[in-house]
Amino acid sequence: MDYFLLCNRAWIETLHRVVCVHASDEVLAFSLIDAFSFQYQVKAFLSGDSPPFSAGELEGIASTVNMTTRVVRRLSSSSLRYWILEYLRRQPKGKRYRALVLRFVKDRDATILLTEIGVHASSWMSTGVQIGDEVDVQVEEAHPRDDVLSLKEVEAV
Repeated sequence: MDYFLLCNRAWIETLHRVVCVHASDEVLAFSLIDAFSFQYQVKAFLSGDSPPFSAGELEGIASTVNMTTRVVRRLSSSSLRYWILEYLRRQPKGKRYRALVLRFVKDRDATILLTEIGVHASSWMSTGVQIGDEVDVQVEEAHPRDDVLSLKEVEAV
């Protein structure tokens, strides 16, 4: 391997470590790592050089990128839900929110979408409410650390 390829390989490995610690858009950063490793493989092939990464190393890079991307997405999603629940917890008691009934899980227990906030939740609905209806709900409890959101249907004003 020549000096250029060694430097590029070291750069990719360093970038990988830095991205694991912190990056503003982690999914994009890991996609770039995957793209750069592919680019160097193609470049080496076209120039007649030996590839900088073996098949096993490429599989390892791809596996690491995929696994880390899944973890980052899961963390991002749970972090977003935490802050939505914290927002709801801090709102004045009795504040009403519009919700759209998405489906019924069993009997009158429905999955709803708080349209102003964009979060799914479940709530007990009164008789006569159908899928697609808009209802007013209030927050009974919101505990972000426990991922608990309790809503109740209220009469429309």
